Amino acid sequence: MADVQLPPGVVKRVLKARRAALAAADGAASAAAVSRDAQRAIAEGAKVFISYITCAAGDIARERKRQTVSADDVRRALDDADWAELAAALAAGALAAAAARGGRAG
Repeated sequence: MADVQLPPGVVKRVLKARRAALAAADGAASAAAVSRDAQRAIAEGAKVFISYITCAAGDIARERKRQTVSADDVRRALDDADWAELAAALAAGALAAAAARGGRAG
């Protein structure tokens, strides 16, 4: 997977938003900084996670005799991997995205 890189700017924005949310939840003025090495490690871990869930969801789609992976396949792959809380977050995010689009398919 060395040939595929997550955009560093996206990784930084996600980390910044998450740190800010955690700081707000803790009542802290700011959260700890994340070093470049830690950012790279997190990005690498995210790549592994994305690859794993993509493969699992692809297997589920093939079991259902389809060539296209659906959001339901991803939710099932997350459930199968004991990440049900992420599946719930995915479902909530999909509902929020649909609402933002005015109910139109995306």
